Amino acid sequence: MAKIEEQNLEIESREENSAVILKIKGNLDVFSLQKIRERMEVMLNQTTRVVFDLTNLEYIDSAGIGFIIGTLKRLRSKDPDAKLVICGLNDYLSGIFKLINFSRIIPMAKGIKQAWKELDG
Repeated sequence: MAKIEEQNLEIESREENSAVILKIKGNLDVFSLQKIRERMEVMLNQTTRVVFDLTNLEYIDSAGIGFIIGTLKRLRSKDPDAKLVICGLNDYLSGIFKLINFSRIIPMAKGIKQAWKELDG
């Protein structure tokens, strides 16, 4: 397990079932992303299956949303069959992602068990 902490953001990563699970806590925004982007690249370099667990995410801005979409693009540039799933959305995040029709791009699951089904499906 690896852990990155910067300002109001904490990211724990672990490998499980040939996927990387990123548990994100705090604020995923332009300020925190400037400091962690490079370290995140290293975490994601060896995989094509990622779960973003946003259960403890409090805030996301357009830079955070762009980071998630950019992660999917990087994964698919290595492997067109790469998969990324988001799980653990609170009402605030769910509202934002519904507003921008995010599920057309990236599957969303209620919890980690459903995320595994999305990855394997």
